[in-house]
Amino acid sequence: MPVQLSKEAEKEMTSSLQEFLSTELELEVGNLQTGLLLRFFLSEIAPTVYNQAISDAGRYLLGAMTELPAVCFEPEYQYSERKKERRGKRG
Repeated sequence: MPVQLSKEAEKEMTSSLQEFLSTELELEVGNLQTGLLLRFFLSEIAPTVYNQAISDAGRYLLGAMTELPAVCFEPEYQYSERKKERRGKRG
């Protein structure tokens, strides 16, 4: 599933990447070049990050589903038990 960004998000990422290149690498790069670099990252690197995030979420959900019966269990057919308890308290 390709990573889709809004125009606003792409603009913010391009600006941030441009600032990083300038500050950390002392490279002055134009909008076109920075946009190309961003698209490269999105097509080559983002899928790996995305797939790892999906894998992590899947593991979390499987763990939560495994614990579900212990966390969300409600005893059934308790009338007889409650009746016995009441008799025991009376005498």
